[in-house]
Amino acid sequence: MSLPIFNNQFWTILKSIDELTEMTELESFLSEFSGKDFNCELIYDVLQFLSDHNYPVQIEEVDGEKFLIPNSKKEKIQFSLSFSEWIAMQAHMPLLNTYKEHDFSKSVHKAFADINAKYPAFDINCDNESNEELSFCFKESLSDLLLKYVNHIEEAFNTESLLLVTVGKKTYEIHPHKLIMLEGDLSLVGEETNDRCLVSYPLDEVSKIKLNKISDYTANYSRFEVNEFIMAIRAVSGREERLVLKIDQNNPVNLNPAYQFLGHPYMTANSEGDFIWAASVEISSPLYDWLISMGENIEILDPAGVRSEFQKYREIKLKDLEKKNLKKAS
Repeated sequence: MSLPIFNNQFWTILKSIDELTEMTELESFLSEFSGKDFNCELIYDVLQFLSDHNYPVQIEEVDGEKFLIPNSKKEKIQFSLSFSEWIAMQAHMPLLNTYKEHDFSKSVHKAFADINAKYPAFDINCDNESNEELSFCFKESLSDLLLKYVNHIEEAFNTESLLLVTVGKKTYEIHPHKLIMLEGDLSLVGEETNDRCLVSYPLDEVSKIKLNKISDYTANYSRFEVNEFIMAIRAVSGREERLVLKIDQNNPVNLNPAYQFLGHPYMTANSEGDFIWAASVEISSPLYDWLISMGENIEILDPAGVRSEFQKYREIKLKDLEKKNLKKAS
């Protein structure tokens, strides 16, 4: 790619000029980049670039001093998407990571994070990657039987199939909604097709799961109702916590952990520009593993007890990882 925005210096100047709201002395503007080994002559290339794209910014001389005159239009490019179109765009979001080392990519991630704050219920996520060194695969801890169940359930999600779930001596036909950690166990949440009520089954209590692909069953419960069902179970068990994280604005993270239910997610920004994210969660080892996978890009603000417990868990987990890496190296 030969686009000038692939030059991080060029992009920084372009972004700073675009954010100007009033006439600014050129020398003062350039002083912001002092000590950063910036090629200040790039500013003229940026101005030409803006002009070529119909967004001119002028340099004018007043009393012997040069001033940057911001574009008076301050136009924003806006477009609207239907829900299905937005989901289709999400499918392309992992491709953004191809250029994640460039500064312009961080601006795009921030824009999507702002949208996420407005529409948290849509599970918007523009980064499906986590730190490989610090990632822990939850499935590796499952027995062969539980892993088989998980694969069947995930196939049912993908093919919109029903499940025949045997618990004890009874077999139920289930329309699956979610596979999450619930009351300390990996559980299937769905609705029985017979009496059309919501149920949850810990996979440890299941003796058999089979796919039933031939069905014209229509779901009786909306996503909102399923979420409220899960929240009600957590309220009774007392296992729920309102987790609040501070997220580094320059390092987007995966806010959609597998097998976790995030109740009433919310995101905003503080005065420093960092993102503040909150959701109701059930504390578990897989949740802590997800937090570990984000490395130093997040900080637990609340609850204090969870922050303290997580630090202890993280130290133990990282020591175990270090031992595994040493064994591999030897």
